[in-house]
Amino acid sequence: NATTALMPFFYHQFHDECSMNAINGDSQEVSQTDYMMSSSQFTLCLTGTQSQDNNTNHFQRPANLRSIWDLRLVSWMLRPDVSDDQIEWSTFKSGFSHLGPDSTAELYDGMPIVSRGLMEARMDLSLLHTLYPLINEQLIRQDLLRSLENIEAPVQSILTSMECRGVGFYPQRLKKVESKLSARIDELEARSRAITQDSAFLLSSPQQVSQYLFDTLKFNIPEGLVSKTKSSHRSTSEEALKAIKANAIARTGSAPEILDIILEFRTLSKLLTTY
Repeated sequence: NATTALMPFFYHQFHDECSMNAINGDSQEVSQTDYMMSSSQFTLCLTGTQSQDNNTNHFQRPANLRSIWDLRLVSWMLRPDVSDDQIEWSTFKSGFSHLGPDSTAELYDGMPIVSRGLMEARMDLSLLHTLYPLINEQLIRQDLLRSLENIEAPVQSILTSMECRGVGFYPQRLKKVESKLSARIDELEARSRAITQDSAFLLSSPQQVSQYLFDTLKFNIPEGLVSKTKSSHRSTSEEALKAIKANAIARTGSAPEILDIILEFRTLSKLLTTY
């Protein structure tokens, strides 16, 4: 069920808390009881119950709802192949207008804008109340109600809480990861210069990488990856590098180290500059 499937979220959140305590100088060991009680917080979020012991709350409990019946979500479960605009509220209002209360224009004549908004909200809720048993019956007939209650609704509640509160992170930990990535990138750059025997060689330069692979190592350009432009650019994309590596292994049983270095460098550089 959803509680079991999403338990890793609280498992990692709890251990991040323990790690930060250690970083901050709190070396107190966490008992198995503390771990079990902190893990149970996730279950409490889904069931809507409250913990009697406030001292066991390692985290601020998200504002999760016990149950959500969302018309758009339910409609998607019943018809997952339809487009987004077909399950919007406006579509239901126009398609089931005969089930809602009278909303003639005369009803709003002379009504203040705030009152008009409240009246429209009341009518929307009235229509939703009418649609609920009709559509919920379809869920039951298609044996989807348990999926809604045990999986989709709890997950939606978690996502809603994340959107409302945001997602926390530890800046200190990100700084450590950044330092490790930078150090590894420096190692790869130094190794590439040693392999190419060129102190000015840059892994970040597609032109230099292309010249070394195709002019110095004499690799064949992978079929289908030659540029159609007048410059006859020789691709060093990830796809091209993996194709070159596969061809080298098939031909000789191994591939030059520089290919793995280039691929790892680009992966780490993307992590460092993008995220």
